[in-house]
Amino acid sequence: MNLAITLNNLSNLHTNEAQFDRADTACRRALAIQSRLFGPEDIRIAPMLDTLAAIDIGRGRFAQAKQTLQRVAALRERVVSPQDPTLSETLTNLGFVNYSQGHYAEAETLYRRVISIRERALGNSHPEIGHIWNQLAAVYSIEKQYSKAEQVWTRVLRIYQASLGPEHPEVGTVLNNLGMLCYNESRFREAEPLLQRALAICTKSLGPDHPCVTAALTNLGSVERAQRRYQEAEAHYRRAATVEEKTYGAEHPAFFRTLGNLAEMLREQKRYADAEALYIRCLKIGEKFLGPAQPEVLTMWSNYAELLRTLHRKDEARRIEARIRELHAASASGDPQRFEVNWRDLQNRSK
Repeated sequence: MNLAITLNNLSNLHTNEAQFDRADTACRRALAIQSRLFGPEDIRIAPMLDTLAAIDIGRGRFAQAKQTLQRVAALRERVVSPQDPTLSETLTNLGFVNYSQGHYAEAETLYRRVISIRERALGNSHPEIGHIWNQLAAVYSIEKQYSKAEQVWTRVLRIYQASLGPEHPEVGTVLNNLGMLCYNESRFREAEPLLQRALAICTKSLGPDHPCVTAALTNLGSVERAQRRYQEAEAHYRRAATVEEKTYGAEHPAFFRTLGNLAEMLREQKRYADAEALYIRCLKIGEKFLGPAQPEVLTMWSNYAELLRTLHRKDEARRIEARIRELHAASASGDPQRFEVNWRDLQNRSK
């Protein structure tokens, strides 16, 4: 094993621990060595580029990650066969980034291409196929095609339970997704036990500080909030925020949704000063990492404007609403924006 491969493996370890500065240093050194040995267009630099993309996603640098993955895909499409699993991994990761940027049609096309390739090689009940179907269901869900999403996630759940066992963290992830689908359809009594089971599985198998756990905590808080169980919801939101800050730092896109949910709940409770402070913090993160015209950021601005109207600060609210209209128009004219992604879901294997 040469030095470049060793450094790349070390970089992957640092990435999995969210130590992105160390990961970046090791990865760039590995990439430089491999490029000197074989040239910048050789297929042997592809694993280092995969790692670099994972680091950029971890830091919230989604545009850079996409450029890197497009470069890797081009390298692999020139050299390996269409059935090569490393090409499928790259295309899946690229689909994941497209989804995260709000480019849902592109994401669906990539996922379906990978499913077609991998099902021919592995059959339709392999856990790897389940992983890709899981991501495709997320596209359906965010497009509000809930019936499609539920059918796919139910299928994925069967695949994972049969192949990995009922207590595997992948099972927890799918239960979490199904729970949020029920939440989005106001099926709160169905959502809560799914999310509680997801939380128990992920905590037991991955530890209390894993992103799967914080996702389940946040989502459980949202179900409780929808039922006006504010004390329970706030406890879950704040617990998730504490873990995210400990894991990622005080300014990271992982914070965006958790802080936004907490701000909304505080507004509902008429705790306006606390809500405003969280909106401002949340929007600062959202604009920095996700882009000012990303749909969820625009929704957060709209919610903040509603708060300002409640506080009779109508001039401030009007200025924000005018800016929202301008950004909507820019986005509709073809200016793609960014959105939060759980970087740990990116497939990135040491080669």
